[in-house]
Amino acid sequence: HDAIARLNYAGFSKRGNCTATLISKTAALTAKHCVENRPVKNIHLVFGYARGEWAEHRRIKSAHAHKTRDIAILCLSKRSRVKPIPVGRRTRTRKITKGTTTGYKRSRPHLPSSETCPFQAG
Repeated sequence: HDAIARLNYAGFSKRGNCTATLISKTAALTAKHCVENRPVKNIHLVFGYARGEWAEHRRIKSAHAHKTRDIAILCLSKRSRVKPIPVGRRTRTRKITKGTTTGYKRSRPHLPSSETCPFQAG
């Protein structure tokens, strides 16, 4: 899905990558540890990245990390053309459903990997 981005960061002595998800045309969700102690000028989002190809590249204007949880919201420097993945939908029923996680593993940094697992909504 093009809304899944490889988050690339580089600095004087460190570089690496994480995963982020576009949740609106101007914001992405990632893990706090992916952006902690990193200047936003060194963070790039590459949406739909696979084997050197991508749908869109965006820089980050600001990062807002949660105080106690491992989550952060990234504000994009320019509005995205990619269709975001909505989060936080409320449901009226409590039924078993499936969820999918997608990310760029260290062992496979150029292709996203997905895993589906059941969970109970509510």
